[in-house]
Amino acid sequence: MYAGASVDDGPFEQFALHPLLVAQLQSLRPEGDEPDVPRRDWFASPAAAQARCFCTPQEDAWSLVWHGWLAWVFAPFRQLNAVSAKLSAERCAGTVIAPVVPSTHWFDHFVRVSAVVAFIAPDPLNLVPVSQSAAATHRQDWVAPLVAFVSDDFGAAARSTSVLHIGLPARTAQLFRLPRCPFVLSEWELRLSSHPDRALVSRVLRGIVFGRSLGYSGQRLEHRVTDNLKSERTYATQLAAAREKEYRSGWRCGPFVAMPLFNLITSPTGGVLHRFKNKVRPIIDLSYPHLRNGDPGPDSVNGQIAAVHVSYASLGEMCARLVESGPGALLFSFDVVSAYKQVPVRCEDWHLQGARGSDGSFSFSTVLEFGGRSSVSIWDEYGGAFEFMLRTDAQLRSSIDALQRYVDDLLAIVYSAGRRSGVTPGGPDYGRALAAKARICELARQLGMPIDKLQGPATSITYLGVNVDSAAMTLAIAPERLAYMRAHLGRWVHLRWCRRHELQSLIGLLEFLCRVVRPGRAFVQVAYRVMCSVHHDRGHVRLSAAFRHDMRWWLACLEEWSGSSIIREHQLSVGAFEGALHVFTDACEVGQGGFFSGQWFSLEWSADQLAHAARSVRLAMPFLELFAILSACSAWGPQWRGRLVVVHTDCEPAQAAVQRHHSDVSESQALVRAIAMSL
Repeated sequence: MYAGASVDDGPFEQFALHPLLVAQLQSLRPEGDEPDVPRRDWFASPAAAQARCFCTPQEDAWSLVWHGWLAWVFAPFRQLNAVSAKLSAERCAGTVIAPVVPSTHWFDHFVRVSAVVAFIAPDPLNLVPVSQSAAATHRQDWVAPLVAFVSDDFGAAARSTSVLHIGLPARTAQLFRLPRCPFVLSEWELRLSSHPDRALVSRVLRGIVFGRSLGYSGQRLEHRVTDNLKSERTYATQLAAAREKEYRSGWRCGPFVAMPLFNLITSPTGGVLHRFKNKVRPIIDLSYPHLRNGDPGPDSVNGQIAAVHVSYASLGEMCARLVESGPGALLFSFDVVSAYKQVPVRCEDWHLQGARGSDGSFSFSTVLEFGGRSSVSIWDEYGGAFEFMLRTDAQLRSSIDALQRYVDDLLAIVYSAGRRSGVTPGGPDYGRALAAKARICELARQLGMPIDKLQGPATSITYLGVNVDSAAMTLAIAPERLAYMRAHLGRWVHLRWCRRHELQSLIGLLEFLCRVVRPGRAFVQVAYRVMCSVHHDRGHVRLSAAFRHDMRWWLACLEEWSGSSIIREHQLSVGAFEGALHVFTDACEVGQGGFFSGQWFSLEWSADQLAHAARSVRLAMPFLELFAILSACSAWGPQWRGRLVVVHTDCEPAQAAVQRHHSDVSESQALVRAIAMSL
């Protein structure tokens, strides 16, 4: 481009390509074209025309028939969409000169149908002024490379493209290729033919060929360069090695000394050290700049992408399937290698995932990034399609009894031999389990889906960070994780201030523990309320006495706890109720009562208790019913240790609060916490 040019302008008004360069490009005519075929230059001034027959930009070239002419097209950039459509509709041959703008539909089309793509370096000697105003223009300001698309049929399907370089480094060829995807299109088409959601299948298959849209709705004509996170310098060596792997794998284009795309948007990059592994994971903050509460700002990439809710199977659903399978079921798990990196992004969105290295070089990702707002929902479509193909495979249906997916982690359950036949459970069915594992590996290879971290088949494996034992029907936290959490929670007992993002990290750890320590959910709610009191992600949070009290409960629990617990769904199965202890409680506006194994109590409410239960209209019966349950726990709790206890109550809100270990009413939540502490 010339000085002052924009993406909507063309250099034809100011400059023409140098005759030697034109001759070099004309020599790239597709094989089979006759030299004496007349040429037409459809957009040219008399001084810049490259053919004897030409149309000036002021003349109506659109009303003429282009088919049959070996055309030269150096059109105004704002008209390239229309040029692409006309060349394709009339099946024209020729050469199109355009700027390097991969974030457009016409650029993607020209790359796919061209027999030859020739890069033109941003060298001032490649331009010749065609007017007095152009002669006065500093050609040194022309920095954007051009590209010549040469094709014998601009209406053809995608083809293999030859790449030539006119003064550009070979690395620039990364800009002119279709997205790479390891998935085998023919296999996916065949195995998804019975999928009920045809719109989803269409998106999945089209994404394999052309890449997926990120759903971005913001501006695309301006570039932005941002500073990186402090961790970019802290982990510079590890991050450089990680990005070199991305370059080799084709997941990232670069590094470029200069900005490769005129509208490249770079976001802050850095690294995060894994808690339990000596490994640094690269991150990119596509939500920058943030709002004060930490949400994506309107000027960020994520801020211009609509949020989509995605739900996954929970650990509780896995436990329910284990209970259904019975003790002794065989388990094996696997996950997809770098799942998000397997899904390509369409060329039009490459400029949204730019990054700048610590050495000042530029690069951009051509696959889904972990920090993208739409990455989760896009991958879920591919992960769900992969799960569907596993479930509908004829060989696997006879081998696997249950299959569960969480993002990119999959768990398969094979019933014991006796359980499958409907008789008394027998020994593990290793034959079927091994056959199922081999079939999954073979199917993944056929589909082009890379998988690793295969565990099992065994009765005890680690899934989602939790050790699952189908023989003992227990869940357990790995010893190294348990030791880390004991050490980590020790400092929170005495803290009075912290930053909001530090508290968010702590809550994540506690939620992980609650997968196994179910009563712990009652001791996370205060942390949530404290976190919500501050809206800025880096703001300081004052930690209340109630928060520190909860941390002491967690610390005491982890010091005494072995790290393992019985799967509650197994405890609540029909057969497990035979040895259970039954407790009966009730409450009314006058008082409370309870009965257990021939023992009972009956008490009137005190004035203080009634004051806590008072509401605007009447007394809160769920509060009173919870108080009756607490009284029973206080009276007989020591006799229940190590036993399954079933509490009978006629109040559904009280039952739900105890089972979920949470109530939205603060007074009732205090009782739920007291019930958990009394056991």
